[in-house]
Amino acid sequence: KKVCTVLLVDVSPSMREHLGSVGDNLSRIVQNKILHSKIDEFALVLCGSDETKNDLHTKEKEMEAEKENGSYDEFYLNVDVKVPMGCSTLASADHIAALSSMAGAAPADYLDGITVAGTMLIEHARGGTFVRRIIFVTDLRTPCELDEDGEEMLLGIGKAMRSSNV
Repeated sequence: KKVCTVLLVDVSPSMREHLGSVGDNLSRIVQNKILHSKIDEFALVLCGSDETKNDLHTKEKEMEAEKENGSYDEFYLNVDVKVPMGCSTLASADHIAALSSMAGAAPADYLDGITVAGTMLIEHARGGTFVRRIIFVTDLRTPCELDEDGEEMLLGIGKAMRSSNV
């Protein structure tokens, strides 16, 4: 079976010293896929990044712009899709190996990162059946604050991922 994997990496300040070895190891995983499993696909998503580039952020921003009420709380910030879902290539493996140069100064919002990664897998449909998975690399040192709806949100994320076999 084809495997679609999102490599979700915490690049916040507390992870800076680990990013070199994380990049090397994840790059080896991708290189292994190139040699042994050419149909498998993967994506690289960074949380705690200095940049914000993901479809959920863009969609939320567009929806709020249509309302034109002037106030907008931005969501899914500091989550950057560095390598979109696709087949493993040497260029993408090299990109992952350079993970240490992608260290961010922002705190990592784990829930936003997991939501972006899970949504990528749920919306990714390239025909046929495939296994979906997320590999999340973090030291869990960034505090994660839940608002009053946080528990409900966590349960919703888990339910959506289970129903989509992530």
